[in-house]
Amino acid sequence: FSNKLQFFQLCAHQLKDCQHQDAQLVLSDLVLSQPLKGLFNKTVLSLICYLSRIPRQNIKTRAEYERELCDVGLELMDYKDVSERVMIPFADWVFMSKRHVSKMSDTNANLTRLKNLPWSKYVGTALFLRWAMRHDIFQYAFLRIGLKRL
Repeated sequence: FSNKLQFFQLCAHQLKDCQHQDAQLVLSDLVLSQPLKGLFNKTVLSLICYLSRIPRQNIKTRAEYERELCDVGLELMDYKDVSERVMIPFADWVFMSKRHVSKMSDTNANLTRLKNLPWSKYVGTALFLRWAMRHDIFQYAFLRIGLKRL
C-alpha cells in the first residue's frame, strides 16, 4: 500500500456499503513485533523499506495497527502469526532454489531465464527475513478485519 491508512479508509467505506452484513477484509502483512529499539535496527528497517519501496510509516506494531483500524471504523477480529511457517521456510527455499538452478545445465530457455533472475533481490530478502526472525523484529500475520461493532 502506498498509504495504508487511506487503504483502510477505502476498505471501511466499501464494507459499510456492502450488501453482506458480515463482509470482512482478510490480508497478510508484516507487523512489527514490538516498537523498534536501537539505531542499528531502525537503520536496517529503514534501508529495507527503501529498497523494497515500502513506505516506512506503513510498518506498525499490532497495537498501532489496531488503533489505526479503530480510527477508520474497523476492528481487528482475528490475528494469526504464521512467521515460523513462512519467513524461514521462504528464506531456505530461496537459497535452495538458487543452488539448484546454478547446478543445472543450460538446456532450455526457461532455465536460462531462471539463471538470469535478479537473485540478489531474493537473497537479500531471505537474509533480511532470517535476521528479522532471529531478532524478533517482525511477525508475518494473517489479519481478519471487519466493521467495528457498536
